[in-house]
Amino acid sequence: MTQALPSLKDHCRTTVAELIRICQDRAVRSALRPLLAGIPDMQIRAMRYLPRNAPVNQDLLYLIAGLVAEYPCSLPEPNNVMSFGASLYKLSQHPDIKATGIERRLESLLQLELDSLMQPLHSLVVQFSSTQSSKTSIVIDYATLLYHLRCWDDSRKWVQLTWARDFWCPKEDGKEQNSDETLDIVKS
Repeated sequence: MTQALPSLKDHCRTTVAELIRICQDRAVRSALRPLLAGIPDMQIRAMRYLPRNAPVNQDLLYLIAGLVAEYPCSLPEPNNVMSFGASLYKLSQHPDIKATGIERRLESLLQLELDSLMQPLHSLVVQFSSTQSSKTSIVIDYATLLYHLRCWDDSRKWVQLTWARDFWCPKEDGKEQNSDETLDIVKS
């Protein structure tokens, strides 16, 4: 009997779970945050903390590691996936945040190529961290974010469509609207 290979989503989830675990240590967070600057010396310093055999290229791993270090939050349950667009919608509803600014940033973000996403994602995650002291913290599903960034360049733009729909046409519970089955329609 052969065992099924883990999917890319499973690998992303495992990688992010490890990043969240190690980011409980403040010293590790301090070492990983500078990854968002893209400086090679910082990458060398952080290398000892990064998960081995991540299912993505090093640049994506650096990006996600830096974002998790900037704004650590727990990993949602697998049946509770949330796109970054859905998280941005929740952020835009926060009383201390200007919704039109978030909307403009998302519009710009959706037009960018993968290699141009680091700075805009970082500045948005900083806005999430500014809400941390409030009673209701907003979760970023970093596993789904990693998976979506891994698929960002797909010619059908299904990731960008998902983020746009989850922001401008949100479900009441804020979860990603597309289950795996409905996403398959867009992907095929």
